[in-house]
Amino acid sequence: MANAWVVRPKPHGINRLDEFQEENIVAIGWPRIGNLAEATKPDIRERLQDAHDWNAHKIGQATGQIHRFSHGISEDDFVLVPSGSDVYVGRITSGYQWVEAMSGSGKGYPHQRDVEWLFDGAISRESLPGHLHDRLKCRLSVFSADAGHVKKLIDSNVVVRNRDRFKELRDQYLNRLQKGDIPGINSNSFEGSVVKLVLDNYYPSISREATTSDEAGDTDLIAELPGGVTVRVQVKHFYTKKGSLGAEAIHQLADSMTEGDQGIVVTSTNAGEDAQQATNQSEHPIGIIDGEEFVELLFEDLQNYTDDELYSLGIERPPTIREA
Repeated sequence: MANAWVVRPKPHGINRLDEFQEENIVAIGWPRIGNLAEATKPDIRERLQDAHDWNAHKIGQATGQIHRFSHGISEDDFVLVPSGSDVYVGRITSGYQWVEAMSGSGKGYPHQRDVEWLFDGAISRESLPGHLHDRLKCRLSVFSADAGHVKKLIDSNVVVRNRDRFKELRDQYLNRLQKGDIPGINSNSFEGSVVKLVLDNYYPSISREATTSDEAGDTDLIAELPGGVTVRVQVKHFYTKKGSLGAEAIHQLADSMTEGDQGIVVTSTNAGEDAQQATNQSEHPIGIIDGEEFVELLFEDLQNYTDDELYSLGIERPPTIREA
């Protein structure tokens, strides 16, 4: 029986959905680790360790995703590619392929598989069965999905629509957020209610709670996951004209974390290279949600917010961005 997978179209954080559709492929980044056709999982781990100065958590997480793509996926498996509020469905039509021409750039995506797209357009995320909808909340680049639910979706009378009806509005929202031009959103509201409201879709127990385990450490939001895992969130509201997120926010969050905690830094601006390096080398697993990804998360489930919640996000129906 065919399996099902989710492959996000953002190698290196760059949305490659156009390339995926035009070239009938799905792909992942990590261009510095070479052809994986004969590589075992330990081989992949070793190559990552040789190529990157990353902490053990990041090495392990990347190893799993890369191995799933190169050796877990099979021909005839289903693949879901989410982008914004849209989901594209396809069937894998090739084995793993190493495309040498795509390996020269640090932003390349040389690990590829061919795909047959099954619909002439996108499926709305909000129309997915509950199990699939919730599964897509996972933020990994490559992960499994329930093949039975995907098969039922394909066989149903699902409504197909044109690509990403919110793209223009989403781009406008990001631009205005980073300029400080959305009514009601400022440093206080962004670092308090706005981020909490969006992350509540992914961490239902999340709460506003300034907690510290060190004089220099700080946590703005905290959530408890099943299994006793604590997720700590640091929120930084910056305008892009003031520069990118730096390493200080990463270190500040890390200083509030204890062993077993997971961390997220959310910012309205972009993440600088020093911030990325700090997460890669931290002894704690810390991820970054930059302004672009934050807005994407907001718009993924835009239809599920109440009118009051939309208002607090600077949006009103049908939707549009509120004017001052």
